[in-house]
Amino acid sequence: MSYTPVLATPPPNGRRQRTPGSGKPGTAGSSRQIWRQWFLSTLVVAVVTFGFGLLTPFAQEYLPSSIGTVTNTAGGWTVVVFLVVLLTKNPPLRSILLATLGYLLLNSGYSLSSNLRGSFYAGDFWNVVAFVAGPAVGLATAWIRSANLRLAAIGAGIISAIFIGEGAYGLAYVAGYTGWFYWAGELVVGVVILIAIAASRLRSPLYVISALITAAVGAVGFVYAYSSLGEFG
Repeated sequence: MSYTPVLATPPPNGRRQRTPGSGKPGTAGSSRQIWRQWFLSTLVVAVVTFGFGLLTPFAQEYLPSSIGTVTNTAGGWTVVVFLVVLLTKNPPLRSILLATLGYLLLNSGYSLSSNLRGSFYAGDFWNVVAFVAGPAVGLATAWIRSANLRLAAIGAGIISAIFIGEGAYGLAYVAGYTGWFYWAGELVVGVVILIAIAASRLRSPLYVISALITAAVGAVGFVYAYSSLGEFG
């Protein structure tokens, strides 16, 4: 029995024809999806953070003193920014922009709410802080979701360092007149975040050690920066 090869017939114009819907990344459909995700992420971050900013003065007034300290700390707003940016699942650059926007809107909401209630608040200091903390928190949050476990370890260490560092600072310098409960709780939150990410994402002792070192160095730097500034809240 003879074998006759079947040759594909070339297209009339010598070019391979592309079937409908076989577009490559970067086409109009892909661009629309990217912009849609960016719009929705921005909307979610804006609503959540501005809303929390509006509510913060009321929390300062009505929460019990044992936990009310959360409304006067960087950690309280940072956990809001961290969670909302983490849940919107954006790449590093957009996460940086969203986190910075989140801090600015938290401060703007707080300012608006305070001024409407008769307490003048400019918030210039925290607007400056937003451009420092926003990129750090945004990038670290994106790294936590990264497939690169080295970056995930560093990201986990950075986020944990904020809570551990502020908790340690509060216990050392502020607990005498605010009580120790909140500061101890914030320190525990930082440790829990580190353990949770290490258990769920970091599969190697090397990456866990990297996260621990990052958290320790970052926490020490946080305490040093706070005590040097002499400012709190």
